[in-house]
Amino acid sequence: MFNKRKTSDGALSGAIEAPGLPQPGTGNEAPASPAPQPEGKPTAESRRAPSIAPLQSSDKPAIISEGFSVVGELRSPQGVLHVEGRVNGTLAAQSIHISGTGEVQGEVSCTSLSIKGSFTGSAVCDELVVASSAVINGKIGYRFLTVGAGASIDGELTHIS
Repeated sequence: MFNKRKTSDGALSGAIEAPGLPQPGTGNEAPASPAPQPEGKPTAESRRAPSIAPLQSSDKPAIISEGFSVVGELRSPQGVLHVEGRVNGTLAAQSIHISGTGEVQGEVSCTSLSIKGSFTGSAVCDELVVASSAVINGKIGYRFLTVGAGASIDGELTHIS
């Protein structure tokens, strides 16, 4: 595995043989590695993004952006809905997030409901997270509850089994 020889000046020289690795002088040498880059300067190799599998359609969030207003019914039993604008109607999704700029008025049904903005209406969910910036006017039934200090709640929060 190791071949070491002493040269005429007494220094050791030799090669390490490892099965499956290219050996010098055999024609199976690996291509020369690129010259080291100065620290802080990325190489093409280091800039290459890691391979990421595409999201399934149920994993891609639907976003109602700030400045948009939607009236109607939005349903996605396995999806995630982010509301940064205004929605007036019926919402049903796996997870609904109402951002700090978001306003929802209507009926909501979901597994997870997170409110940072304004909610008016009725909702049923397994997990309810109310941020300190939330303003709620209505009735919400939940199984698990988290409320941030300072949230404004005018209505009913009811634990359901």
